[in-house]
Amino acid sequence: MPATRQQLAGTGTIPASTPVVVLLDGPAGTRHACRVEAPGRLLRTWFLLNAADQELHQVRPPPEAAPRLQHLLEAVRADLERSVSPALADELRHLTHWPAGPRGLDELRVESVTLLGWTSGLVLAMLGQLEAAQLRQQTAAKQRTLLPSRPVAAGSAAAGGIVSQAPLIT
Repeated sequence: MPATRQQLAGTGTIPASTPVVVLLDGPAGTRHACRVEAPGRLLRTWFLLNAADQELHQVRPPPEAAPRLQHLLEAVRADLERSVSPALADELRHLTHWPAGPRGLDELRVESVTLLGWTSGLVLAMLGQLEAAQLRQQTAAKQRTLLPSRPVAAGSAAAGGIVSQAPLIT
């Protein structure tokens, strides 16, 4: 089961309202940077989308659920568009260009899977990069604690007889 918003917010990595740059794979192995403008909203929308998708994939959802689910998916798509950079919003609109008017449960299932796949890929990329950034911060903090707090004289026992003339990085 995915982590809750409170669990993710409790990691201390970034506030939920801070934009996050996400590197995504592009054509021919290229990578491009896109922004998630509202990571907290993106995660809330992802959870809501998962719930809608589960309801749509019940054995037999009632036909009267279709208008409510259609409205929900349209609201989710609008929230996603507001949560990301214009380039990502354009990509989302291109992938989810659906006809206006009422749609049946089968069409809504396709829309839900499309939205869920796109959003899941973005969320996983964002969380992976946040985890990597946190690991880099932890590694840098460990390295800082291993460095001597004051310069060591050349040739001293603490320096093992070899001292770099480069300034210490703190």
